[in-house]
Amino acid sequence: MTFATVYLGYSKETALTALTVGCATMIITIPIVGYLSDFIGRKSIYIFGLVLMFLLSVPYFMLIDNSATWLYLMQAVMLGIIWAIIFATQGTLFSELFPAKVRYTGLSFSYQIAAAIVGFGPMAWTAMAKSYGPSPWVFGGFMIAFVFLSLVLSIFVPDTRKVTQYNDIADTIDQSARAE
Repeated sequence: MTFATVYLGYSKETALTALTVGCATMIITIPIVGYLSDFIGRKSIYIFGLVLMFLLSVPYFMLIDNSATWLYLMQAVMLGIIWAIIFATQGTLFSELFPAKVRYTGLSFSYQIAAAIVGFGPMAWTAMAKSYGPSPWVFGGFMIAFVFLSLVLSIFVPDTRKVTQYNDIADTIDQSARAE
């Protein structure tokens, strides 16, 4: 909102409309992508979303800088689709990395550390905007750097589409039932 209104000159109504359109796009696309991830694989779709974000980061910031309102809204739709590709698979992909007995703790601990680090993002973006204005190379480059890090780390993540972590618990329950 701040970037669109203060640094790009869009009205609050236009920025809110674009945000709403982007979120509405995600409401539609997240279930579709989530469904497809059961067949194609969460890792493949997640990496595809990161690659799209990597490739379109700088062009996105170049286009929103001087675009007409309708183009700005179309970019919100595009971003809603790309974010949906990433978010629809992220939760399941990450949670499947942990065995069922420690899944909540492992995922929560990882998420909280990441949130503490990324929580400084808005301050960094504000400082960059004050120093460089709405530079597509600065903002796109910032996104590219962190998307690249995510992309590299994601390559090493195992594909868990056909693997279940519930066998450990089922074996434990079965052994407990036999012991009684």
